[in-house]
Amino acid sequence: MAKITIISPNRIKGYNTILIDWKYKTLTDLVNEVRPQIKSKILGGYSIGGAVALILAQELNLTKLVLYSPTPLFREEIAKAPQSELKFLGKKRVADIQNYSLQSLNKKVKTIIYIGEHEGKPMIDFAKKLNKRLNSSLIIKRGCDHNTV
Repeated sequence: MAKITIISPNRIKGYNTILIDWKYKTLTDLVNEVRPQIKSKILGGYSIGGAVALILAQELNLTKLVLYSPTPLFREEIAKAPQSELKFLGKKRVADIQNYSLQSLNKKVKTIIYIGEHEGKPMIDFAKKLNKRLNSSLIIKRGCDHNTV
């Protein structure tokens, strides 16, 4: 198994996992919390950890980025989010997300995106948009949803 660090809200067996808890935190809080813990050149992120990994990839000298069901927490995606989602996120988080744009993402890091075919349409659309933006590889896993990718 390649030496990979995965940022995730859940421990992932067989990998060095940096556990994150988004409770009461912004995306910037998570990025700042995780940054000093990354020791490998291959970085992965699952769910909210995918958004954190994408942001960190802009400043780290990575050889590979692997995203598993990355959460669409970027300015362009929040702009079209339903009011219920914005309310769930809260004003502080929504304001913080405005600092992160898909346009600033690094296209130089070799990236693979995994998404389940049974994810919600917004997640699949985001994965496709991200894939096009990064010129990465997109793998849609049959029979999988957000929790089984």
